[in-house]
Amino acid sequence: FFIILHLVKMGIQEFELMDYIAPIVAGVFFSILLFVSSIFINFMCITKKDDITEFERWGAKHNIRAGPHRLSVINQYTDKRFICD
Repeated sequence: FFIILHLVKMGIQEFELMDYIAPIVAGVFFSILLFVSSIFINFMCITKKDDITEFERWGAKHNIRAGPHRLSVINQYTDKRFICD
């Protein structure tokens, strides 16, 4: 049985452009899905009474509101934090 398998030659694989692009597309898709789910969790599960999240701090640096807190509140909180440290 093993001798027969050894004698049979496999054909050469030929890859198309889609074979090379598919992992990149899948990675981009899952990255976007992770980003959108993080935004959803920040807006739905975190209240204004909670602390500022790292995601909101990152958004404030890029002038993007990424949670329930306003940008001015986030900037005040980060300014006070650096003054106290």
